[in-house]
Amino acid sequence: RRYVPDTIELCPGQSLLSVTDGVLERRRGSRMLGEQDMDALLAECRCLSAAAMATAVQRAAVEYAPNPPEDDIAVLVLRAVHPPGAVPDAASGSGG
Repeated sequence: RRYVPDTIELCPGQSLLSVTDGVLERRRGSRMLGEQDMDALLAECRCLSAAAMATAVQRAAVEYAPNPPEDDIAVLVLRAVHPPGAVPDAASGSGG
């Protein structure tokens, strides 16, 4: 597999979530914890800190199935914040 570098710009208040396949492929019977489940989970915890969001995603993956995980479950959340001394733009709704 070939990886191509890319750039993603986040505005203050936005988050980037990266997970290993052990999160999205966690199984309950024949059903996998997939992207739609993650979308719903992230909608619920979008106002949490990066650490709290990572904990919520990890907990959801572990608790999704009754058996212990057989694959790695790794979660990384990056949250963009305002630079020190910057004044948040009230009109944008991004409070940092």
